[in-house]
Amino acid sequence: MTDYSDAITCARLVLTRTPMDPSLGAYRYDGALLRMSRNGSVSLVERGYSGARMIPLEERYHVALAAPLGDAEARACVIDLVRLRADLEEGGCLSVLLDRMAEGHTAGRERGTLTEDAEEAYAEFVEICATRYLDDRFTVLDVTDWLVDGGGLGALNLSATSSEAEIAAAAEVVLEGAHRDGIVLIGTPLEALRALVEEARSECIEDADAE
Repeated sequence: MTDYSDAITCARLVLTRTPMDPSLGAYRYDGALLRMSRNGSVSLVERGYSGARMIPLEERYHVALAAPLGDAEARACVIDLVRLRADLEEGGCLSVLLDRMAEGHTAGRERGTLTEDAEEAYAEFVEICATRYLDDRFTVLDVTDWLVDGGGLGALNLSATSSEAEIAAAAEVVLEGAHRDGIVLIGTPLEALRALVEEARSECIEDADAE
């Protein structure tokens, strides 16, 4: 048996879309897949899609064997890489299937072929990858949208006159709240709060100039 877990180097993968609002159609979104190359090496692949999702010819004709793990076309999401890594370790469910696939896979320059056993293993591999690793414990949100929807600066006792220390302290509160509520934030609270405070300052200056 083979240990393929070196393909995974972090605990989770966040897939996003543009726009982040799931009620709007995505014109760009991320996807992830697990891929076995012609030489048997396994890798986690991230791809960005815009419009029709094109499948590379190597994968279409089984020169390389790939299985989607999830995508953010409908909404931003999280892939559980801890679970994926465990299944890729020696004896894990994916490791066993990948060994069977490698044993029965022959890759030519333009096409690959699979023995009956390798084809069965590949079908099971694709099914597991499609259903097992999306982590529904988390909701992915844009940090600025989340802050504004939660009441903006006022909810954090910040204003146009807030100091850098006050902004930094509020950013820590935001991070703690996101962690507690299972929110994965796109963007950093500190930078988002700085931008909101700067926007408030600009509005104050404009109001003063208008008087």
